[in-house]
Amino acid sequence: MGIVIGVLLALLVGGGAAVAWQLSRYPGGWAYAFGAAFAPDRRQLAAARRTVGHLHRAARRELTGAQAEVRGAEARHRYEVELAARRVEQLRCPGRGPLLVRLGVLALHRHAVVVGAEELPLAGLTVRIERVDRRHCLHFALPGGRVHRQMFEQGLHGEEEVRRFGNRVVNAVAEEHALLKRRDQLVAAAEAELKELEQRSAPQRSARDRLAELTERQGADQRPAAAATALDDARAHWHNLTGRLPR
Repeated sequence: MGIVIGVLLALLVGGGAAVAWQLSRYPGGWAYAFGAAFAPDRRQLAAARRTVGHLHRAARRELTGAQAEVRGAEARHRYEVELAARRVEQLRCPGRGPLLVRLGVLALHRHAVVVGAEELPLAGLTVRIERVDRRHCLHFALPGGRVHRQMFEQGLHGEEEVRRFGNRVVNAVAEEHALLKRRDQLVAAAEAELKELEQRSAPQRSARDRLAELTERQGADQRPAAAATALDDARAHWHNLTGRLPR
């Protein structure tokens, strides 16, 4: 029984809302809002409203789409330029690069050997494996003459493990030297690509041109003004009938 009452109440509330909406859309009283005698007048007002709403929504959709196209083209251009700029910066100042392998306190990166807080660039680095007092040692010599020795306790790191790490460093130094020979060329190519991207404006310009053309076409379109006039006439006609001006 409670469910039935609830359904009836919902129908009454919904019906009351529909009646109130109809009366607000076609003010003047019950006969004007629902009577058959004024149905043609209601249809005229409803059609005028629909035309204005349709034209406004269509124009808004077109304009929103064109504006989104401009924003998208500009965002893509900024992203491409940022990527190219990062590529140039990475080539100019690569830093230590990604981690390749560790051995105790030593960490071999793409462009440097890191010992705790100390960083030994691979460029110009020479590596030698030594044996000192029955312990294994990696001897690193930097171009300026500075030397770093790293000792390894035999019980923690065997000779083969130390030699394997040392060979990895030697290979990484060779790769770094090969990269350095090409770095100027790579930087120049990356800078040229960045410059070309910065100057590339065709996609954004095309999108902005389409937006400008659309804005001009919408500004010259007489249909919205004609539809607004027709709606004003329909509202004025309704006002003459009822003494009430609909929205």
